[in-house]
Amino acid sequence: MRKQILPPAASLLGLLAVLIGAIASSCTANQSDCLRTGECVTIEGTASGGPGGNNAASVSSGNSAQGAGGSAGQGGVGGGAGQGGMGGGECSSPKILCGTACVDAMLDPGNCGKCGTTCPPGRLCSAGACVCPWGMKDCDGICVDTKIDPANCNGCGIQCLQDMVCDQGNCACGAAKPDPCNGACTNFDSDSSNCNGCGIACNMNEDCNMGTCTCKPGLEACSNDCTNLLIDAQNCGICDNVCSAGSSCIFGFCICTMLGMGWTDCLGTVGCVNILNNEDHCGDCSTTCMPGKSCEYGVCIPNP
Repeated sequence: MRKQILPPAASLLGLLAVLIGAIASSCTANQSDCLRTGECVTIEGTASGGPGGNNAASVSSGNSAQGAGGSAGQGGVGGGAGQGGMGGGECSSPKILCGTACVDAMLDPGNCGKCGTTCPPGRLCSAGACVCPWGMKDCDGICVDTKIDPANCNGCGIQCLQDMVCDQGNCACGAAKPDPCNGACTNFDSDSSNCNGCGIACNMNEDCNMGTCTCKPGLEACSNDCTNLLIDAQNCGICDNVCSAGSSCIFGFCICTMLGMGWTDCLGTVGCVNILNNEDHCGDCSTTCMPGKSCEYGVCIPNP
């Protein structure tokens, strides 16, 4: 049986020193090797031991660490909180820290330009300033669209006239009243004061319909005027039917309102007549004297 020859103890110690040197040479200036794991670790700071504590290097990936019963060591560069340490309070540019949140003060309407500056309703935050949305203008602290606002048409304070609208920054008459007339808007199809043209007025009893003056409902046109044939004594029932003296036009009929002394009510188109001397109604409503005769006391007699 062959005996196993073990290397001398000095040889084993030399081999271990070579391995330790190789690990140490691969670590950076602010790192040290860990003999148990063979890894390089960063030494962030030192910790002073309190009562019963030992002075030792604090190894952490955070900003600082506190030894048992001791004060915090000097913080390392960047990173999250180490065991027992505090996290970093920085925000990446261009954001800033407002309270516990990182915000973009160039765009955030709740923290515009700086923390706590809130833009009014209807405004945006642009480049750190509260501004009106694109296409709108600030007029006395209010964002308006000068292309359609009749009180600020094409500029602040430029007000359109009554009944006008603002169309693409120009004051113009709207669809309901499309016709300009004497500094205002109207509709030549329905305006009785400007019927089919500016200044063309209809009569008092007329309306403007489709640009034409026509009689109001219930009236009829007689002799270039509109009248009520039911009550007009000059046009009773029909145009130009004139009721006689002493009669009135009632529901389109000439009715005698003065009776006695020969006055008689001849209903229809005649009305009140004196049958004592009326040659067309001599003695009664239906008797007409022949030519050459006259009516005297209700009798047709030859002329002298």
